[in-house]
Amino acid sequence: MTDYSIIIWADSPKTLYKISTILDIDSNYKIENNTWLYNIVGKECEYFDFMNVFMDILESKLEKLNELGIKNEQITIWMETDYEEQNNFEFSASAMKRLGNSGISFCFSIY
Repeated sequence: MTDYSIIIWADSPKTLYKISTILDIDSNYKIENNTWLYNIVGKECEYFDFMNVFMDILESKLEKLNELGIKNEQITIWMETDYEEQNNFEFSASAMKRLGNSGISFCFSIY
């Protein structure tokens, strides 16, 4: 099973509650410990272009998040997966470039 997440850190709970409105997300998110988390659980062997989906959510809203006091460095995109056998992952150059140009970090965890 693979989890895909957007995680945003902020100093103020008030700020965290405004993130969902700015990103136009009304479900699959939670707020705890100065962290806003949007999570999608993927199915095994099912392709999900999470990086482009998440960048579609974030990219046009970065300026509004910055105005709220959230720097791009406070935003991360996560991919977490478990494994028993070999896993292969491929990320398109255009998705990686898009991510790099935004200043948002990509975190990858296998366990």
